[in-house]
Amino acid sequence: MPVPGRTRVGRTAVAVLGLLAVQAGAGRAALASPRADAAHAYANGDYAQARGVWSSLAAAGDADAAYRLGLMSDLGQGTRENAADAFRWYRRAAEAGYAPAEFNVAVMSDSARGVPHNTALAAEWYARAATHGNHRAQYNLGLLYSTGDGVPRNKPVARAWFHLAAIGGLPAAADHVEALSSHPGTSGAPSASLRPVHPVAPRPGATLAPNAVEIVWTAPSQAVPVRFFLQVVARDGSKSREIYAAYTDATAALVHVAPGHRSYAWRVYTVSPTTADYSIGAWTAFTLRRAG
Repeated sequence: MPVPGRTRVGRTAVAVLGLLAVQAGAGRAALASPRADAAHAYANGDYAQARGVWSSLAAAGDADAAYRLGLMSDLGQGTRENAADAFRWYRRAAEAGYAPAEFNVAVMSDSARGVPHNTALAAEWYARAATHGNHRAQYNLGLLYSTGDGVPRNKPVARAWFHLAAIGGLPAAADHVEALSSHPGTSGAPSASLRPVHPVAPRPGATLAPNAVEIVWTAPSQAVPVRFFLQVVARDGSKSREIYAAYTDATAALVHVAPGHRSYAWRVYTVSPTTADYSIGAWTAFTLRRAG
């Protein structure tokens, strides 16, 4: 069942897209059993068989299987339609870093379907999905920043997210880019100092799977245009070694962190390109689980 959006082209879920992905997956010989068995059963309408296999896989920590169970509850396949149950499965898959589930968690939080309305939570999960190139998530995050719903109202950040969505082929996003280009001001009060960002994820002390780390922050409006400079370091006792550093106009990034160390930290600089003034966000520490 599609989740309604706030605009005609706005915030919609990907349940149907996920369904098509399952059907397409059923024909891929490369898929190994029991995943192939579940996909085949699903494609042939044997929802009980598919649900049984995916339940076993999900219990073993398979994020894709948890996502599929969410879809079945979302669409009422082999069970009664249950948005709350769908959200629980989506959240479980999203917590494991499964991008399609991240978007569905955001949409359901945004539209109060299966869970209480929470645009701050929606913004976090839109940003996480956006780091994986989900253009609808980028667009929806732009909407939130343009209105100040769940995040600080910040038109330059909104424009950055709309720009990425427009590159991804969403015509409505291009319209927002043009509109914000015509009115580039921010809603922040004039100030000689820049306001630091608020770190969202990873949260302090989080333990994550190795490799791709979704880094998310929210940004208050500023008196002048700004960019963000993300820095990630590996820590070894009292020593730190920079492993990632890059400028971005957006408020999330997907950083590939090799599991050579256990302790890491990230922070974001808010930088004025015209004056070179900056503010430094606080360090947020996280760890990686040992491989194997």
